[in-house]
Formats: sequence, structure tokens, C-alpha cells
Amino acid sequence: MINSWKKVSRTAILAAAGLALAAGAAVAEDFPSKEVKIISPFGAGGLNDILGRAIAQHAEKFLGQPIVVENKPGAGGVVGTKYVERAKPEGYTLLMASSSTIFSQYTSPAPNDIKKLGPVVEICIAPQVLVASADAQWKDLKSFLADAKATPGKVTVSNSGAGGSTDLYTTLLEEKAGIKVKRIPYAGYAAAMTAVLGGHVDATIVPPGVAKQYVASGKAQVLGVATEKRFSGFPDAPTFKEQGVDLVINHWVGLMGPADTPQERVDILAKALEQGMKTPEFQKLLQQRGLESNILTGDAFQKYVDGEDARWRKILKGE
Repeated sequence: MINSWKKVSRTAILAAAGLALAAGAAVAEDFPSKEVKIISPFGAGGLNDILGRAIAQHAEKFLGQPIVVENKPGAGGVVGTKYVERAKPEGYTLLMASSSTIFSQYTSPAPNDIKKLGPVVEICIAPQVLVASADAQWKDLKSFLADAKATPGKVTVSNSGAGGSTDLYTTLLEEKAGIKVKRIPYAGYAAAMTAVLGGHVDATIVPPGVAKQYVASGKAQVLGVATEKRFSGFPDAPTFKEQGVDLVINHWVGLMGPADTPQERVDILAKALEQGMKTPEFQKLLQQRGLESNILTGDAFQKYVDGEDARWRKILKGE
């Protein structure tokens, strides 16, 4: 009798384990069962927004569900970032994260926390350029810096949001060049660039893609490029280093989700998103925007983020 009971119990346990495994597999197979939302923490029309919408367009066919982009700008990206931090870790809410996601931890009065986010896939790296309108009084970086030194706080530079990436890059320019400018925050790269074109501010620091069309049409000019070597998108524009300012900036962009999102769901998302990013259409967009493809997933992306966090924490907090 006892042996029979043991056999029955063993059978029941194995059956229950089988059902649990089947249920787990079903959960994985059923994901995603509805649309996935990408939160862009900056305004419409900027690089973050443009990349998010392009990824959604090219990756949703591989995911099997719609991917939509929702803009939640504010506080240099903190508003949208916190929204994703607080989202249910189910894989349905992702963040268009970037270098500014790290910076805002140390510059915002109500900071986000990168540790509450987990890696999905890194997309690309964007160089940065200092741009002024074509009719500005300066025609090179030397004259811009000379004026900024002569009249501290008078020259105005727009950025994509207080405490955001371009705000910090302006701070780095001030430190490296020994100048002081007046920083004017806007809701995203596009708005910061429009302010320059409209004559509301003197200059801005943006990714090449934001300024490219205006430079090509003769409405704007590049005063300096923050790369080691000349950037192919603006071959005639000298680097900061060429002009005596030791400033090099690599701005990364990627997708992250709530930290506790099940790994099997993260893997499904990463695979579909990576497939979308490898399409010729998406790669062409990166090239047109002057961006360098840099696809990383899993531990490799996490290691990269951890390294960037440690580097900028030291710069901004001295830790």
C-alpha cells in the first residue's frame, strides 16, 4: 500500500512539474499578446523620437505585435524614464534610453535610477556637433570661444533639456574651453535646433542628423565636431581637438525596460528589435543621421551601461 502511494505521489509530482513547465512555455510563447510601447522621454522630432519610431516600424513585423512610440518629455528625460521605471515588468513598456539616462541621475533634483532599468538592446552611438546659424557673427570655433570668453554669460546655447545630455556637454565645453555661456533648455534636440535657426539663441550642441539638413541648405554652420577624427557627414568641419579644445563625446542610444522584466521576455524583445535594426532601411537611416550602429544585448549591454555609469559618476560626483 505504501509503495503504491509513493508511486501515485511520484506520478502526481511529475505531472505537476510537467504542467508547470508547460505553463511556463505557454507564457513565453504567448508573449507578446498585445502592443509593446516605447517611451521616448524627449519631444517629438528629435533623435530619440526618430530612432524610436524607425525601430517600431522595422521591428514589429519580427515581434508579431504592433510597437507604438509615446513621447513623455520633461526634466531632461527624467519624466519619461521614471514612467518606465514604475511600469509593470512585463515587457510591454520600454524606454528609449541614452547617455542622458545616466547623466540625469547626478544632475536632476528628482533623478531617475539606472538600476531600476534593465538592458534590452543598444542601438547606436552618436557624435555631437556645435552648430550656429549661417548668419551668426562667428565663422569658426576660435571666434565663438573668443567672444564667449570676452563676455561671460552673454553667448546663449540651447540644449535638449536642463540636466540632459546636451546640457552636460555644454558644461564640458565650458570646462575644456575655459568659457561661460548662458544655457537655454528646450524640450528636445529639434526644439533646441529650431531656436538657433529662429535667432532665439546663438548656438546648440546636437547630433549630426539634427543639423544636417540645415547645414546642407545653408541655414546653419558647424563650428566644431566632438570626435577624435573628422566626421564623414561633415568632412569640411574641423574637430574640437583640431581647434585646440580636447573634447570628444560618444553619446549612446538604446532600449531598456523595468529591471525585473523576465529574461525570456527580454530575449524575445531583443531578438525582434535586433532583426529590425539590421534591416537595410534602418541601417540607411543611421547612415543618413550620422550615427554608428553599435548593437549590444544582454550582459554586453549591461557591462557597457555599468561602465558609462561609473565613468560619469566620477566626472559629475567625484566618486
